[in-house]
Amino acid sequence: MGRTLLSPREIENKDLHIGKILIFCEGSTEENYFDFFKKKIKDKFSNIVIETQRVGSNARAVLNYAEDFLSKDHNMTEYSTYEKYLAFDCDAPDDILKVIEDAKGSDNNYILLISSLLFECWLLMHLEDVEAQPLRKSEISIKLENHLDLLDYEKHKDDEGLIAKIIKGDSNLKYAIDNAKKLKHSYEQSGKGIEKIIKEKLPYSLMFDLVEQLAIAASK
Repeated sequence: MGRTLLSPREIENKDLHIGKILIFCEGSTEENYFDFFKKKIKDKFSNIVIETQRVGSNARAVLNYAEDFLSKDHNMTEYSTYEKYLAFDCDAPDDILKVIEDAKGSDNNYILLISSLLFECWLLMHLEDVEAQPLRKSEISIKLENHLDLLDYEKHKDDEGLIAKIIKGDSNLKYAIDNAKKLKHSYEQSGKGIEKIIKEKLPYSLMFDLVEQLAIAASK
C-alpha cells in the first residue's frame, strides 16, 4: 500500500465534506498543488471531482475571470452543483480588500482560499513553523530555496515535481494544516482581521480549509 497523506489516526472518524469542486487560481504553482491531490483522488471516488481554472495576474483578475466564466449559461449549467473556490494572494492589486469584499458579495457564493502575502507562505508552512511575524517576499523565497536546495526558487516554482517534494507525506502536510490553523487562531485572539494581516504583511492562509478535506480523501 502506498503512503497516505494523513495517518490512519488522523482520518479516523473524520467525514468527507467535499464533492465536486471548481477552483479558480492565479498561477501554475497553485494549479500544480491542486493537481497533486486530483491525481491522488482520481479513481478513488466517483463523487469527488476537482476542476481547476488557472487565471494568472492577480486577485482581481481571478475574481473577474470567475464571474465572467460563470456568467456563461453553458458553464453555469455544467458547474451548477460544484462548490466554487477562489485561490489568490493578498499582495495585489492595491484594492485587495475591495476584491475580497466583492468576492464575498458575489451571487456565486465563492469560498475564499486566500494567502498572505503569497501562496508561497502556505508552501513554507509545510517546511517550518511559520510564526505571526511580518515576512518579505524575498525572505519567503530564500527560506524555500534553503529548504528545497534550490539556487533560485522563482526559476523552479512552476516545476510539477516541486509540489510533491514540498508535501512529501503525512508529516509535512499535517504540519502545514496545523500551522495555518494556529496562525488563524492567533490573529483571532489578538483581534487582527484580514485588513491588519495584509497591511502588516503577516503570514496567513485559508488553504487548510480545503486541503485537509483533500488529504482525507487521498488517504482513504
